[in-house]
Amino acid sequence: LQQQQQQHNGNLVVLPMDLSRVPVEQANRVIRALKEGGRLERSSFMNLLQHTYNVCKQDQTLVELYRFDKVVVVGDLHGSLMSLHNVLELIGDLSCSNSSSSQNKAVVFNGDFVDRGNSSLEVLCTLLLLKLAYPQQVFLLRGNHEDILVASAYGFQDEMMKKYGPAQ
Repeated sequence: LQQQQQQHNGNLVVLPMDLSRVPVEQANRVIRALKEGGRLERSSFMNLLQHTYNVCKQDQTLVELYRFDKVVVVGDLHGSLMSLHNVLELIGDLSCSNSSSSQNKAVVFNGDFVDRGNSSLEVLCTLLLLKLAYPQQVFLLRGNHEDILVASAYGFQDEMMKKYGPAQ
């Protein structure tokens, strides 16, 4: 995809409509923009949710990790974007061809992505972009904070309302 398709207008980031294949470079640009205080434009966020849902729908219920040389399990980010970026820095590049080692890596995000922290939306968007960029290496498991009742009680619903307003 051409760089013009992903625009960073002030704090709003606009994604292309077709997210059926997200190049790693594009995902990394958007992830950097989110880290620097950007936010996905509402329709881009909805599109990201839909495309990631379609990809995750194809995943098996049982994740078979024996085929990977290295598996990293990350849990309880609770909306901490800084913690997520620290973990991603420790993990390094997931692309086997670009990696200095020949290890085939997988990352399992073991739920509780949202709530408590003030960057739950950015954490969620980052994880969804990683899933689209690395569909066979990134696994997202739902935790109890990804339930509508828990999310409404612990702050994610309020954060969504603050950043995107009421549902349309």
